[in-house]
Amino acid sequence: MSETSIDILKSFENAKDSETILKTKFDLDSNPFPKSGIADLDATDEVISKLVPVSSEVTQKIVSYIRDSMSDRNSDNRYLSLVITGEYGTGKTQTLMFIQYLLKHYPGYKPYVVYLDDPGQSLSELIGSVISEIGIENFKRYLWNIFMLHVDDNQEIKNRFIEYISSPRMFTSYSNLAANSKFESCFKSYKELADALLGEKVNRATKNAREEFLLNSIMTCFINKFKYTNIARYYVGILSENINISKSWDLIVSGQAKDLAKKEVVLLKSIVEIVKNQMDYTDFYLLVDEFEEVSSNRLTKKEADNYMSNLRALIDRERNWCSVFAMNPRALEDVKQISLALFGRISNSTITLTPFDANQLGLVIKNYIDTVRKNNDSIYPFTDAAVQTLYNGVEDENLKGSPRYLLKLCYSILQDAAVTLDKGQSIDEDFVKSFLNKIDE
Repeated sequence: MSETSIDILKSFENAKDSETILKTKFDLDSNPFPKSGIADLDATDEVISKLVPVSSEVTQKIVSYIRDSMSDRNSDNRYLSLVITGEYGTGKTQTLMFIQYLLKHYPGYKPYVVYLDDPGQSLSELIGSVISEIGIENFKRYLWNIFMLHVDDNQEIKNRFIEYISSPRMFTSYSNLAANSKFESCFKSYKELADALLGEKVNRATKNAREEFLLNSIMTCFINKFKYTNIARYYVGILSENINISKSWDLIVSGQAKDLAKKEVVLLKSIVEIVKNQMDYTDFYLLVDEFEEVSSNRLTKKEADNYMSNLRALIDRERNWCSVFAMNPRALEDVKQISLALFGRISNSTITLTPFDANQLGLVIKNYIDTVRKNNDSIYPFTDAAVQTLYNGVEDENLKGSPRYLLKLCYSILQDAAVTLDKGQSIDEDFVKSFLNKIDE
């Protein structure tokens, strides 16, 4: 007999109440399995902490990498890299998220960890994404602190500023500044100092002259610090432009500042200094997912060559950070063919993710159920026989043992069980066989 509209509407109602049904029937707060089989990038630390890799070899390599990368912390030659490789759907993103969790909770340390789900089309774009994560306010504060220290060490500039601020026409709250005053503690931003120098009582010509002196002083400071005039110009722009219309910032974070190509090392040094000296972190880690995009057809051969060449140069010139790259095996081989030098620098250690066996499928099911049931010590409502049947029931060799595909099936099976099983019943081998037969029809 075919379904009636009432039956269909009732199934919608059941779906809407699925979380309540899961709790009532199986003591689960929700369906823990990813609907598409793909890792949830917004998962909480509590959830990620329970999704431990089911391969002990993988876990041991992760632990060794993190321990080694945290050693010799007083050295400026600390760069260490890990590559995670595996075919599509083998759990590379979930592994990166677990590494991020371990780094963030490493006892006695406070590493700053940036995860990027796309390497971009150039190294400038990659670095721009990291800078975007740090945020414009942190970057402006970092640049401003550099300039204030420069002023406090340069009496000629300081005296000129004091002269401007103390003039009879200014009437500012800073008019009592003395030659030994610490500008670092007096002025917390470009706007504060600019307002003090360029008060409303000053005519346009005087304002322009003072603003020019201020900007030229910052420019000189940044050229001395960062060595490149174009880097200094962008940094001056970030400080002085309105926060809502900072063209310099937009160009840097988008990777579109073409004149900064091959100068990414300066940007990375800035990142490391901000993270460690200003944001009070101990280390900097960059986790890059989908690195196969660099060697795929998305980039021309020349673009891929330039990306890898620039990344190799970056690693050679700035060693005070660590990285993890995730890519498929073909991409890793492409890196080796395109730039053997880069391959040697990033593949200090390699983790190869493989399809699950039946035992590992059972372990990962328990891990996921642990995230939605307190004090859990079982895979209920699944039975051991159901797990084995599910594993054996995938006949397509391309999907056999695929973590992504199996987790997707687990989600659908549990949703179906919530509607069709009664409280106290289990997802057994017959239920799994019936479900697999339905999706094969």
